[in-house]
Amino acid sequence: MKTIKINNAKLKVKLAFNEKQMAKGLMGVSQMPEDEGMLFCYPEEKPLTFWMKSTPIPLSIAFINKNKEITEIKDLRPYDETSVMSTNPAKWA
Repeated sequence: MKTIKINNAKLKVKLAFNEKQMAKGLMGVSQMPEDEGMLFCYPEEKPLTFWMKSTPIPLSIAFINKNKEITEIKDLRPYDETSVMSTNPAKWA
């Protein structure tokens, strides 16, 4: 796990760099402390799409641009297979 800082908050995150890690995401994770999560890292900015297949906990996703600014946050529901896309290109989520 890696610790990242957003404003004054510190978060412990698992990093997802490759296709396999990104495809699995947080599937099957049944609980997660409030200060933990996963950081999806892309080589360049682009519109990002996520879903909650096989993910039993509610999550919020922050889309972050190349300037390391959160451009939006979306709430996701457990097991929802509806695609959620970033409004703007993002480099991290």
